Amino acid sequence: MKIALFAAVLCTALPAFAAEPKTYTVDISMATSTGISTPRVQVKEGESFKIVTGEENAKVSASFTVSAVPPASVKLAGSVRCADGAAATPTLIAKLGEAASVNVSGPAEVRCQLTMTVNEENQPATTK
Repeated sequence: MKIALFAAVLCTALPAFAAEPKTYTVDISMATSTGISTPRVQVKEGESFKIVTGEENAKVSASFTVSAVPPASVKLAGSVRCADGAAATPTLIAKLGEAASVNVSGPAEVRCQLTMTVNEENQPATTK
């Protein structure tokens, strides 16, 4: 009887031990008519990040959410806005460690390009 009760309690407690969301490092290369910026962000799975770079008349912004896609890939869903107002709302699937790119051309033929490479962070095991 005690074993059955313990098993029932254990089964109801299992959802409380759900896995933590994965953490990713995203290396970004943002190219505009005035140069290249190479920021790096760290983001948890399902959370968004936003990057804005460039001078007043050459700002580029990007905002993306990173989600796991088995096996060993991620989905990057978001938006890119170039200095001239051109925008794109891409959804990309990329293997971990491989580059995913977005090219945006605008009304003034000014282009901006965004390349992202995502790697999963290795988190050390914790001890009690």
